[in-house]
Amino acid sequence: MAKLNKKTFNNINNKYTKWVEDVSKTSPDLDVKYKIINQIADSYLDEVGETLPHLMLDVLTEWYLADDLKSKDVDKVAKTEYPILSPHQIQRRIKKHPMVEGDKLDYLNHTRGRRSKKVTKEKERN
Repeated sequence: MAKLNKKTFNNINNKYTKWVEDVSKTSPDLDVKYKIINQIADSYLDEVGETLPHLMLDVLTEWYLADDLKSKDVDKVAKTEYPILSPHQIQRRIKKHPMVEGDKLDYLNHTRGRRSKKVTKEKERN
């Protein structure tokens, strides 16, 4: 592949940025989105010899995951094999299901949530 000068490289990036922006305004099915992303990435790779810049990949990723991230289904985790949660959904899930550290979990499993009585020696009576 011939080396690209800076002006040509910027023109190519502008072309692909415009293409990504135009595509991200549409909302086809996931399969169609997948094919479009692959087409853009392959075309860029053929023309430049590198993968898409991360900013373009970020836009395409958000576009691809938009339906999952906007879903407000309360049973999303139970209904899908690999659910994708938005930052707000992650915070709500953490508040709903507090994490327990390993040593505390061992204590709770050992006592099964009950307080354990201390075993003491009985005092000998005269």
